[in-house]
Amino acid sequence: MSDTNKATETDTIALDEAAGLIAKTAGYDLAPYSDEYTRERLNRYLLGSQTTSRTPAAPHRQIGQLSRQDVISALSLNVTTMFRDPVFYRTLKQQVLPTFEHKKHLLIWEIGCSTGEEAYSLSITLNEAGWGAHHTIIATDFNRFALERARVGRYDIKKAGTFTHNYYAAEGQSSFSNYYSTTSDFLEIDPFLRRHIIFREADVTKETIDFCPDLIICRNVIFYFSRSQQIETLDLFSRSLKAGGYLCIGSKEPVPAHTLEFEMTEISQGGRIFAINRRDRPMQHFPELESDRGLPSNIKLLGQKE
Repeated sequence: MSDTNKATETDTIALDEAAGLIAKTAGYDLAPYSDEYTRERLNRYLLGSQTTSRTPAAPHRQIGQLSRQDVISALSLNVTTMFRDPVFYRTLKQQVLPTFEHKKHLLIWEIGCSTGEEAYSLSITLNEAGWGAHHTIIATDFNRFALERARVGRYDIKKAGTFTHNYYAAEGQSSFSNYYSTTSDFLEIDPFLRRHIIFREADVTKETIDFCPDLIICRNVIFYFSRSQQIETLDLFSRSLKAGGYLCIGSKEPVPAHTLEFEMTEISQGGRIFAINRRDRPMQHFPELESDRGLPSNIKLLGQKE
């Protein structure tokens, strides 16, 4: 098969037909994602799976054999690093966290946490801003394999230089080496950071939440959604945030303001951090945090959409 033909493997069947096969055999709905992103990711995954096979399968057969986890793996980018986009962490520390000084405990929801580097970066930022034991980060992702790596918090030692550079670019106040131990091959995040992060498998396009965060961080995720899913997800965030909370999104992600039923006011020049004003904010009666150790057991983290 020529390179030209390889680039359009799933084009030999219509994308909606491929999506129908995946919904039937893998039980996963591709509708929330943009057509362009779905086609590119499936092509990349299917072509990669053929590299060890002497006889490539026909597209129908390949797609019909995908499991739910195969589809999730195909859709997962897992492009992340410690203190990715340092200006975001600087803005968070300088402009956002000081507004929460009256709170006893911060509850933060990070969506698309991947292998955990950005969740740990967030915990470091909170520690250096004085929140120490007084924060809980609920970090979610739909890829359980990525979450397994996140929970361990172990990364290739070759990345230490990039991690350290980004930490200082984010105006870290200590020595980055204080936050990890090393072996010959890996650096491992200090357990005290992991104690304040709850990693959970969840798909924001298919589930809702039963807790009210002070801060929602969803960076470089909704960029890959369809227009209607972007609006639905932003609406979920606006209804979930506590009054006075903030939403953080990626630098290239769209804000379809004219179609939203609430106001998003950007408070920063580079951090893409928004204050949310929703006049019809529903009354929320969720349990408050009862201690500095995190969520009480009666908070249900996630539930299926009705």
